[in-house]
Amino acid sequence: MRVRRAAATRARQETELAERHRRKMETAAANRESFLERRRDIARRLAAGAHSPSTKHSRTDDAAADAIRRAWLRFRRDGDTTEAVASRYRALGLSEVTALASDDFDAFAGMLSNPHTLRTTRALLNRAQHRLAARGRDPGSDPAHGALVRRFVAPKSADENNADGCLDRRESLDSADEAFPTRVVLCAYMVTAHPATVLSPHELLPEDTEDTGEDTKEPKWGGVDGVLKKSAAKLVSAVDAMVSDSDDGPMSRRHVDEFVAAWDPYLEDFCAWKVHDAAALERDLVAAAVALEVRFFFFLFPYGQFD
Repeated sequence: MRVRRAAATRARQETELAERHRRKMETAAANRESFLERRRDIARRLAAGAHSPSTKHSRTDDAAADAIRRAWLRFRRDGDTTEAVASRYRALGLSEVTALASDDFDAFAGMLSNPHTLRTTRALLNRAQHRLAARGRDPGSDPAHGALVRRFVAPKSADENNADGCLDRRESLDSADEAFPTRVVLCAYMVTAHPATVLSPHELLPEDTEDTGEDTKEPKWGGVDGVLKKSAAKLVSAVDAMVSDSDDGPMSRRHVDEFVAAWDPYLEDFCAWKVHDAAALERDLVAAAVALEVRFFFFLFPYGQFD
């Protein structure tokens, strides 16, 4: 009896799945046909306008101007202007000052991994990429840059936003289509805020510390860790300048160019640090495994009883 009920349930589920798939395919076909029809209609109107009198040209120009004006008003109403994007990022309270003032690693990491922070930061970085692309300077089209980004990010995934407002697990990953991956940029804040936790203690130079004028001295790092710490600080400062409410306005051409100038060396330093950190982690894991094996060996054969 249970087998029959289970078989009936599975058959019903397969039928529902097939029906949903059929509806999706029909909707996609209808959308494609609608798109092709609109494109054919536009082509016909353009072809007709090429042979129309000047008065018709004038009416066409007026209609285009009205369409542009309506699109711009809708763009402003939806809050997608550059000022709105920068304002939402500033509202996060994420800056070089707050990073340096952070004394709780877990709280700061939780703020950076928050879905709202990820969405807002991604919107800011995408806007910077679009502004560069409008000037013919899209870093995402550079093969060398894309090769570096693909080492740490996943391919383009599904749409974000679940019903509960949280990020989809796949969408929480960065995309290789993004010139400035969100999580790679946010890592600069972690390095700036908590270098003692993020960077390797093996690269710490205790004999070469920076005197801050207080009872304690600020440690300095060497090797790839020290290089990454410097480039991360420059990137965070560049992001602050890019979203600042200055006379030039947020994300001005000068500030976006400064951000790109800070981003390129940071990405290279971040890649080098990840490779170095992975090798160091592998060595530490091997050493821990050897120590554990030795302890287990002496547990089995105490007091030198090896025969």
